[in-house]
Amino acid sequence: MHIHFLGQSELSGTQIPLQAKRLLGRLIAVPGSSRDQLITDLWDEDPSPVTHNRLRVALFRLRAALGQGAVAECEGRLSPAAELLADSDVGRFQATASLLGRPQADLAELQAALELYGGDFLPEEAGAWAEAKRSELRSLYVQLQLVLAERGCAEHSCRLAVRALSEALRTDPFLGEDLHQQLIACLSVVDGKYAAVAQYRRFLDFLQRELQERPMPETVALVEQIKAGTAVCIPIRLRQESCPYVASGRCGLRAAWEGLSRGELVTEQ
Repeated sequence: MHIHFLGQSELSGTQIPLQAKRLLGRLIAVPGSSRDQLITDLWDEDPSPVTHNRLRVALFRLRAALGQGAVAECEGRLSPAAELLADSDVGRFQATASLLGRPQADLAELQAALELYGGDFLPEEAGAWAEAKRSELRSLYVQLQLVLAERGCAEHSCRLAVRALSEALRTDPFLGEDLHQQLIACLSVVDGKYAAVAQYRRFLDFLQRELQERPMPETVALVEQIKAGTAVCIPIRLRQESCPYVASGRCGLRAAWEGLSRGELVTEQ
């Protein structure tokens, strides 16, 4: 049996009533919850004999569908069984967080990890507990995309790096203007100046719509250089020893930003 709560709510291989399924989602999101907490989060009601009975029924149906050991209780707190969490897409995706601490994460591993993320956690749930879990998992997805972009850049897989950076910024456009600059620069190398300028215009729309801000002078200078026909290479958080441009002295993220502040750019003609 597989439990899918990312982008959809589905338990393959078994039928489970709606409230029991919601209880399972809540337990997977926040293991070790008291019954009072579960009642408040699931039904937005105060604990009472009526709501405690509702929880007992949901718990009975959940255990009837998945087995008595599916939910454990310790000192009045309920948690999903470890194997149940491991069978869920949430549990498998959460386990990929270990890749963030590995400076030489493998491209195939990163791509496999990202494929586990089918979308937002339980998008139909409106409670604060569900939104907190959605935000946590979305953040992990974005961080994995950024690591993939960095590794793709390091291995000179420029299109892979652009796709990963684009997806990270699509998911969370508030990541920072420096990353928007990097995407614009990468597009100037991979797809040419028109694609880069189109991305810049989308960024301008975002700034004006969401923040009522103007782009930084460095961003404007970067785009003007691209419009003039120069492809600009700004490595994505890259170690200089891994960059193909290091021999020419045209590499290094710090040097790139220092050059931008002087009106100069790291370029690839």
